Amino acid sequence: MIKISKGLDLPISGTPDPVISDTPKVTNVSLLGNDFTGMKPTMLVKSGDIVKRGTKIFEDKKNP
Repeated sequence: MIKISKGLDLPISGTPDPVISDTPKVTNVSLLGNDFTGMKPTMLVKSGDIVKRGTKIFEDKKNP
């Protein structure tokens, strides 16, 4: 277990812009194996399947 006793204060001035801009709808995504180093994935969907936001795509074989 890691305990952090002190935080990190970042010297950021100003406030964030309260506007959320519209972006194009995402229609295709990809997963790259190099993004998940040390993990052995078990795929829960097949290539070309249509999935909804929040759907599990894969899980780790070591920690299902």
